[in-house]
Amino acid sequence: MCTQKPPHEYSEQLYEKYKETFDGYIKSTVLPSLREKKDELLLRELLERWSNHKIMTKLLSRIFRYLHKYHIRKRGLSSLEETGFLSFYYLVYDEMHRQVMDAILAMIDRKRAGEPIDQTLVNNALAFYSEIGESTRKNDPKHFAETMTKEYAAFYTM
Repeated sequence: MCTQKPPHEYSEQLYEKYKETFDGYIKSTVLPSLREKKDELLLRELLERWSNHKIMTKLLSRIFRYLHKYHIRKRGLSSLEETGFLSFYYLVYDEMHRQVMDAILAMIDRKRAGEPIDQTLVNNALAFYSEIGESTRKNDPKHFAETMTKEYAAFYTM
């Protein structure tokens, strides 16, 4: 499909379908699942969905490596991995980051009040912000993660 001569060359359509597939899956499956969750359950669901999304993105980008080699590089488009991560960023992160941030802050406040919390969950949620920032080349998630990590560390050094 990617190495055919026109009119049988469908690289552009395949690239668009690749993006549409990610967007469709996120809109129909991931977002509804996240929207119905709150607090710790939201964090757990987000981290599970993010983990699955990373695996799916890497596998599909390998399957479609010819698309990358013959179409994407020549046209200077976003790589298949970056395209998958950007779909998650624009559809999930943009909509859910406020709720996720609130859930993290609520857990930190509970910890400060002396209640036990799932420390690993908080650390993994903060790592999510760094990962999605690096994967999409966006700075706002990385900045949030760095700020929260510093504040979190300051609390434990008191």
